[in-house]
Amino acid sequence: MWSRLYLRIPFHCNRVSHVSARHCLSYSGIAPLSTTSKTLDEEHRITKISVYQCDLPLKEGTYSWSSGKFVSVFDSTVIAIETDTGYTGYGEVTPLGPFYLPSYALGVRSGLQQLCPDLIGMNAINISQLNHFMDLALKGHPYIKSPIDMACWDI
Repeated sequence: MWSRLYLRIPFHCNRVSHVSARHCLSYSGIAPLSTTSKTLDEEHRITKISVYQCDLPLKEGTYSWSSGKFVSVFDSTVIAIETDTGYTGYGEVTPLGPFYLPSYALGVRSGLQQLCPDLIGMNAINISQLNHFMDLALKGHPYIKSPIDMACWDI
């Protein structure tokens, strides 16, 4: 579905940041990942989270609503979560901007920068535990947690 969606309209992505097990130690103090092999049924430990900023132009040119507000490019954030078992899941969030909803693209990336280091080493397929941890680590802001949840379901 991703390739079909994004191949229709040309877009540009910039890598914003990534967090890996090496970086995790300086951010959160989590112990390094175990080197024992895991079975696919047991765990998929998060080893790296990459964050990308993508400009998605609108086919119609602009999207307008009341009070003269409009956008001509959607500022999207795409994340890739890699696991120790070799799987990668992708998630995405594209808010319309701070004057339409209580979410905005720079806020997503800022929140991800705060939240992602603490997710390194967690089991990506234990989604209820991951969501509970994110709710404890960052109150509210579901739009920031959404691409993480989406990427873990993709794994």
